[in-house]
Amino acid sequence: MGILIVLLVGGTLGWLATVWLQVESPRSVLHHVLAGIGGAVLAGIVVPPMIDHADPLKGQGEPMILIASAIGAIAGLLLLTALSRFWVR
Repeated sequence: MGILIVLLVGGTLGWLATVWLQVESPRSVLHHVLAGIGGAVLAGIVVPPMIDHADPLKGQGEPMILIASAIGAIAGLLLLTALSRFWVR
């Protein structure tokens, strides 16, 4: 259940970022969703065991997984935005 929460949070925040930034290119939408999922997976699986010894793969510590994956998804999206602006120049 924990990994499902991580994937849903990352995908949802990635999609919301495309709506907020008014992205119309399907390729950019996919990039934002994948960046959100990547950041959420990285943070949602790595951070909770370090903080409260919860195992996200077993479904333990779901509130901490939710918070960590949301922060990770936002960080992934910020990184994607910063890198895409750097590559455009």
